[in-house]
Amino acid sequence: MAATTPNSDRWERIADLGVLAIAIAFVARLAVQAGSATFFADECFHAHVARWIAAHGALPRVLPEFYSGFAYAYPPLFHMIGAAVVKALGMDALAWLNLALTTLMLAVLAFGPPAGVSRAARRWAVLLCVGNPAIATYALRFYAEALVGLLVAAAAVLLLRLRSSAGWRSAIGLGLAVGLAIATKSSALAMLLLPLAASVAWAARGQRALAARAAGATAIAVVIALPVWLRNQALFGSAFYPAFAPDLDPELYRLNLERFGLPAGTFYLRVAIAFGPALLAVTLGALAFALMRRRGDTAVGLIALGLGLVLTAPLLPIHDVRHALPLIPALALGGGLVLAEAAPPRSRWLAEAALALVAIVTIGRLGGLRARLDPPAMLGPAYHAVATQVPPGGTVLSLWTYDTSYHSGRPATWPVAWGQASHPVEMFTTNDPGQFLAALDRHGIDALLVPLRASAERFDGANYPRSLVGCAAALVQEGRLEVVWQSETLALLRRSRAALPRRPGRHNMSPR
Repeated sequence: MAATTPNSDRWERIADLGVLAIAIAFVARLAVQAGSATFFADECFHAHVARWIAAHGALPRVLPEFYSGFAYAYPPLFHMIGAAVVKALGMDALAWLNLALTTLMLAVLAFGPPAGVSRAARRWAVLLCVGNPAIATYALRFYAEALVGLLVAAAAVLLLRLRSSAGWRSAIGLGLAVGLAIATKSSALAMLLLPLAASVAWAARGQRALAARAAGATAIAVVIALPVWLRNQALFGSAFYPAFAPDLDPELYRLNLERFGLPAGTFYLRVAIAFGPALLAVTLGALAFALMRRRGDTAVGLIALGLGLVLTAPLLPIHDVRHALPLIPALALGGGLVLAEAAPPRSRWLAEAALALVAIVTIGRLGGLRARLDPPAMLGPAYHAVATQVPPGGTVLSLWTYDTSYHSGRPATWPVAWGQASHPVEMFTTNDPGQFLAALDRHGIDALLVPLRASAERFDGANYPRSLVGCAAALVQEGRLEVVWQSETLALLRRSRAALPRRPGRHNMSPR
């Protein structure tokens, strides 16, 4: 690093304060929205499990509220932290948890790196995260990505500290961060490559002490994750459940892959959009600079590993763009380290001003973000109808399974490929109303939340085919199902207690 002058140090302090102000504005902008959250989709799963753990002081084995009895094989750390928050502050505090985790992530990037990392590199990393709409989204969305992102940022910082000090304290911290990330999200298993690759690289360079400590960090990470793997192996037959799950339904799994398995090109495009032009420019620019200068240090390793994980993700059967989002802080830190410390002062200040402008514009566009994550307006009345029209303990078939159950207090089910003792799929494949009704009996389904019309010809794992709506309509006509609530788009059907004649002209269910 070049020596600083009093004048340059003054400008550094001004830049530090400017980035701090931008980060505070980012957090404040999101904090205004956090308390208004109405959980939707997987948020309801996470919130329910956190509440369950808080109430029982243990991990569930099966969740009867979901999917006719859903195996709880999810890595539990996010839910355990959520349970602690529920115990200490109540359920409403869960809406603020991810914003707190994101704030900690920004603090780790700003204050965690070793002394040799310049203030400019730290600022760049913070600005790249604050200027990223995906980071903002998962700061408000109650998914596990915010916790994984914090732990990935901590792992990147601790790897730099290990490289700087060669101390066991940093190695132990690195192992803890990676292990806890795996205990939060199955996709974080890829983070084992961070200390492992560092160990191999340092060993190849003859840096035996560093290699040994990175290998120790890898071992610590495995030990931390081991209880999760052993529990899943003992309870569900696969340490890496749902991979190699013995209860996997082949046909439903095939449908799941057809719907959610993105082609490589589509996946890369969506990841590029999620990462954003600023992060891509800094990351790819840093990588190009490193290749030209034949630089191969720890910062470049962070970039290479992050981009390598993105490039190889389509090799896995199921790969979601959000699983790549926790890589953003590590890529931002690596890119900032390479470019901010190599660029001439004038170019560095111009680039930093551009990053600050991107962050400010992003913050300005964050209004109403939480509202876009809440349930669609049509579902609120449907949840209320389920709560009032379905008897306690009655199970409802609903595509919106987690949130239907969470907001109504009634068990909800849907056919899924794994974790389900029996798959209620017959209603989606038959055209015979009698067989349809028998399937409802067989799976203990008391009510159905269905669209009034459907256009899909076949079941794809996450839709209502025309055959289902047609069978339901026929059973309503026969009086064997009754419509107990209806909106312009949805109807709640309940098993009839008596075969009552249908009132003409009242209901408008059609398979088309």
